[in-house]
Amino acid sequence: MLRDHLKIDKSHTLEKVNHIQLRHQGQEEISEFIVKDAGGNPIGKVSVYDHLSTRRSYPTSYRVTQTDMAGRVVVDTLREVL
Repeated sequence: MLRDHLKIDKSHTLEKVNHIQLRHQGQEEISEFIVKDAGGNPIGKVSVYDHLSTRRSYPTSYRVTQTDMAGRVVVDTLREVL
């Protein structure tokens, strides 16, 4: 599950805001989420890059990037499965 790879509390919610398909940049899909606190206020963003290029020397299918509202990276990880 995506929440297992993020630094968020149980009271925080993920709201999907965008789904992009890019076939020319090495990945096929990008899903974007807004992280909201219990009061519904946005506190960060999450991007999931799916189907990364197979030219990499390590096995991975997903890149998960979480940032705060100031744009600072909180989590940037490569995962084989979500």
